[in-house]
Amino acid sequence: MSIVVSVEFFGLLSGRNETDQLLLNISEGSTVFDVFHLLDFSKNDYDYIVSIRNNTIVKHSTQLKNGDEILLTMPLGGG
Repeated sequence: MSIVVSVEFFGLLSGRNETDQLLLNISEGSTVFDVFHLLDFSKNDYDYIVSIRNNTIVKHSTQLKNGDEILLTMPLGGG
């Protein structure tokens, strides 16, 4: 069985694709890590990406549900 989630990109991840928002059809039980893999993110970036599901920051191991809205961003740093 599959589910559909919305994925939106902010900050340094904005402009990564042709659009800043995607609808993904993924397998039930998929996690945020699975989305990273589908979107071909570099494993080196995993620790820097902040994942927000339905307006709450979540761990990358969080299972996704049908209709979830996922926001992915990489915070800017500096001084």
